[in-house]
Amino acid sequence: MKVYPDANIYITYLLGQRGEALADRFFKQGIGCRFSIVASNTMFAEVAQRCKGSGVMLLQKNIDDYKKVGKLEVHIMENAEIDEAEKLDLASGCTYGQNDMEHSLIARKLADAFITDDKRLAKYLRKEFGQTVFLLEEFVNSKP
Repeated sequence: MKVYPDANIYITYLLGQRGEALADRFFKQGIGCRFSIVASNTMFAEVAQRCKGSGVMLLQKNIDDYKKVGKLEVHIMENAEIDEAEKLDLASGCTYGQNDMEHSLIARKLADAFITDDKRLAKYLRKEFGQTVFLLEEFVNSKP
């Protein structure tokens, strides 16, 4: 199974925010071969910008670990995809932000599911696009 984790999962994990233990379990399940991760260059840029310093070093270690076991696919966003995400953001009334629309778009194209901690975003994506979206807690606690 291929999953696209939302940037907020990386940020929670890297900054030690509330929910860090759950995010840690998520990443350990991936290394344990439960799933592969699909990500984009724009998602990693967003995470690096928010985490800075030691958070970026930990992010790089996470990326390296997943690459080492062949469980990471990084998609380079094309201008047309960025434009499409901008249109989706405008259509949503700019409620969720262009970054979330970019993540959702790539998840629909390349992954089996989108994983997020944002309940409102998950509900919106399920309703608007019929997208397979899991909240982090329900995904981590589900049976493989």
